[in-house]
Amino acid sequence: MEGERLSLPFSVLLEERLAKRTPATFSDPFRAALWTIPGVTPRDELFVRPSLHGGLPDWVSVYYGDFPDCYPYMLYGALSVANSRFDELRLLKGAFPVEYGDALAGVVVIEPRRLAATGSSAGLALDLLRSSFHVSGPFKEWNYGLSCETSFYDKILGAFSREGYPNSSSVLSSLSRRFGSRQLLSRAFYGSGGADTRLDPTADTYTSADAASRTLKRRFELTVQETGARTLHNTSVGFFSDVESFDATDGFMGRNKDVLNVFSADVVLKARSFGLSHKSTLYSSGGRAVDVGGSIRHERASQYARTQGWDFVPLFNTGRDDVSDPSLSKVDETLRFWRYALYVQHRQILAGWRLTVGARCDALDNSAKPAARVSVEKRLNNFALRMAGGQYHRFPVSGTFREGKLAGLTESYREPESAIHALLGLDADLGPGTVTLEFHRQRYCDLVLVSPEGSESRGGTGELRSVDLTLSSPRSNKTLWAYATVSLGRGEVMGIPTDWDRRVVGKTVCFAKLSRTFDLTSRVFYGSGLAYTPLVGRRPMMNGLEEPLTDLGGNTVYEAMWGAENSARLPYQFRLDLRLTMHLAPFGKRTRFYIEGFNLTDHDNVSGVDYFDYYSRTVYRTNLPRSANLGLEFDF
Repeated sequence: MEGERLSLPFSVLLEERLAKRTPATFSDPFRAALWTIPGVTPRDELFVRPSLHGGLPDWVSVYYGDFPDCYPYMLYGALSVANSRFDELRLLKGAFPVEYGDALAGVVVIEPRRLAATGSSAGLALDLLRSSFHVSGPFKEWNYGLSCETSFYDKILGAFSREGYPNSSSVLSSLSRRFGSRQLLSRAFYGSGGADTRLDPTADTYTSADAASRTLKRRFELTVQETGARTLHNTSVGFFSDVESFDATDGFMGRNKDVLNVFSADVVLKARSFGLSHKSTLYSSGGRAVDVGGSIRHERASQYARTQGWDFVPLFNTGRDDVSDPSLSKVDETLRFWRYALYVQHRQILAGWRLTVGARCDALDNSAKPAARVSVEKRLNNFALRMAGGQYHRFPVSGTFREGKLAGLTESYREPESAIHALLGLDADLGPGTVTLEFHRQRYCDLVLVSPEGSESRGGTGELRSVDLTLSSPRSNKTLWAYATVSLGRGEVMGIPTDWDRRVVGKTVCFAKLSRTFDLTSRVFYGSGLAYTPLVGRRPMMNGLEEPLTDLGGNTVYEAMWGAENSARLPYQFRLDLRLTMHLAPFGKRTRFYIEGFNLTDHDNVSGVDYFDYYSRTVYRTNLPRSANLGLEFDF
């Protein structure tokens, strides 16, 4: 990890070369990033949503290029359909500049590879779970690039497990040309994926269904950059379309499949957006700079749901699968709205301090909310002190799943959720290593709260406190490099720990060049137990005559008795991963063979709990067992 302290004092930058040499679940470097970057609380390998110190994933905004992703949580996570050919992946933990908005806790910035080639290059990669191909180079006065990826771990892993592992495919194309002081850049992205699951009844399971999830993501951006003697202008226009559909057919609920109630589900979520953004930077003497920019976007969010029988989505449920939510039985809703943003930011050196002061105003239709932010930084010999604070707002209008339930699209979303951040950081160069210490404190208000039954209310409050301690060896050492971080944090909403709250997280990555041919990279992860609501018992459901209810099979129907919300903790998680890479150059072409081992201790990393058979049986959801991957990368 490498922090850029000049203009983004609290950012963490993950370089592509570091991401690709770190063991990556499902061969996905974005997953490697989120399991490595300090302050990020991962929950499991499939649902890769970036939670900062136990805060809700919705509090983090995901930028893919120059625009925020209007629907980032498709296909098991925020980044799983993003093409891995990226220039950089950056995490901004609060204190992010005013050009980034619509986020409460942090921002993930993914910069797709611009592919401004100085010469022709191509390469392919193939392993047991994913394959990819890329090519780039100049063509007359243009630079072009093309990258294609596809995964097939649904077929490989599906042969060993009943889990519904997803598959994904993506294509990223780029075309650029320079016209004097101007550069024209276009990027097009297409990503799709899906997962199929068959739930079969057994002696102690009363559910059967065919379930399928399908996703489609399309993005197109056109950017014009103009560089002057003391100016830099960037104008982008973009179009985005996201679709996720879910179908459950041939479903039955109860112990006797042939006599119990039939259910089905047909759910479609869509989000479309068209946007225009501009940013101008004006430089002056004395290290001063002024950023002025704004954006306008038209968005359309819609959801359609039709269910018969039990009103829930079985593939995404949270274990409370007997809770009926009538609002899901038939939903056909569409919202159209405009988003506006205007910001200005001033940067200068004042009495030896690097001072950044900015203001931003976000608007949704005719509702507007201003915010101010400030950060300072000073270098003192081997130490660097950083302080920042400000206001942040988020308009949570989208079609998205919330803990397995559909979030309603309500007009009340025109009032934003808000946060106030205060952050303090210290960098110290001590001997051969660098120590970084960061304190984070956030307070939230006007949160939109979603109950387990799917109902929503406003006015929620929250709090997040955390400490990050990081130690790394010099990056200049090409033979041995080590990085370790530990985070202590607490995220609460209305005084109750969030579902993502994990009090202690420790991560270590170590890279060693064993010889000219072999590299070894290891990663260790430890996370204390996640918060969850315990089941303390069950009781028969009674009819109007105070007699126990029975289902069509004659079985007594029970309802759950829950303990205090999120008052219990799941077991801790531990991961040990290794990657051994062999470098060869046959015929002068660079070739890398690698073998990866994941969860080598075969620890049962529990990420959630489900209850079945009217709460008589408990099943813990676990991450991947001990597994391995073998592959090669070839550049030509």
